[in-house]
Amino acid sequence: MQTVMMPQLSAGPPKPMIKPDFSLNWHTGRYSGVQGFSRTYDTSTRAGAGGVLEQVNANILRTDHDPVTGEYLGAQIEGQATNLVANPTDASSWSSTSATVTDTTQTVGLFKKIKVASTGGDWNRVNAAFTTATAGDVFSVTYFIQAGSSAQARIIIRDSDAAVETYLYGSLSSGLSVVGEFAGTVSHLEQYTATDGIYVVKLQFTSANTTSTLSFGVGPNSTTSGEDIFVLGMQATQGTEPNSFVLLDSSSTTRYADMLAVSQPDNLPQFQSSLDGTYRIRFKAPKYWGNYLYALCVGDGTSNFLATRLTSGGNVEVVSFSSGSGTAFHSYGAPPADGWVTAVLQHDGSDLTSSVNGASVQTTTCANGASSVGTPQLDIGKAGNTNHLHGHVYQVDYWKKSNFTSQQLQELSAWAH
Repeated sequence: MQTVMMPQLSAGPPKPMIKPDFSLNWHTGRYSGVQGFSRTYDTSTRAGAGGVLEQVNANILRTDHDPVTGEYLGAQIEGQATNLVANPTDASSWSSTSATVTDTTQTVGLFKKIKVASTGGDWNRVNAAFTTATAGDVFSVTYFIQAGSSAQARIIIRDSDAAVETYLYGSLSSGLSVVGEFAGTVSHLEQYTATDGIYVVKLQFTSANTTSTLSFGVGPNSTTSGEDIFVLGMQATQGTEPNSFVLLDSSSTTRYADMLAVSQPDNLPQFQSSLDGTYRIRFKAPKYWGNYLYALCVGDGTSNFLATRLTSGGNVEVVSFSSGSGTAFHSYGAPPADGWVTAVLQHDGSDLTSSVNGASVQTTTCANGASSVGTPQLDIGKAGNTNHLHGHVYQVDYWKKSNFTSQQLQELSAWAH
């Protein structure tokens, strides 16, 4: 297996090329050659065009934006997630560790604005998501905060059984720093200010111990009684992939996985029973992940398929897979810094040929691999009902044509929106 390092593409128009037999682009509303496709979504959230967090009702396509720049990102596709924080938009319902908690009766978007004030200890806080953990368990945690009379915040993750804590503190405007890691380790720390003025702190926490009570807290980093911050919300999900904010009620509730698929023959008569053809997908990878995540999968999703995916090792990979023989893997290294990937794969019944982000073309003969299934399905952002991308899909194209030249395939994959 050869590994090719990918360049980061500069935006520009796509190269002149034969018109796809179908094309999906949710930004332009272009569904060329497509009569319909399935979209099954649970109630969820996204950053709107102005960057503000907003609710999206079930069964409505969720297109997302960067919460800081407002950049359009495409259709957001995630796996199932459970927010372990009960009442995640109302910190007044959480427990308090010697903090004074006041409901201001104001709201900021989806959140209640709750004042959390110190009573003289920099450890005074509100706590949520009391959950069990096994040593090595990973949690993705997000805090939504606004500065009050104090511009300093402290995050405390406490293992009550071992009576130890992991904590971060610092200025909301310049960022919090990890100071002690006694309950577990912090990784993938990300901090930004959304367009609505909310400070967002995201992190991944790995528990050091097996415990019956793990809690996630936040409060002002102040020993001055009365100094406060506003706590708006919190999310804690278990697993290595990041998730958008999950809305729920007074108990931890699951947001079901996004399902976006095109199947033949009813919805897409242009799609042939053979998997042969040329496929292109433009997608944005999540900032971190720990499992195999699929951007595009055509076939049966289990034993006979073509796919573009992210590997558990952090690379982009193009695959022709067969449970019998003819399996091929093309590795293209890690996504570029901005996360955007344009992958093209072509299967002609004999060879798998691919290119990613304009990189040199790779070809493998796999005559018996992923050539045909009875009723193939094109899965976007997943494989079957698993391995969801936890990222964004900007555009998907398909050509029945399976004899593009290597130069043409490289040009197709060099496209950046």
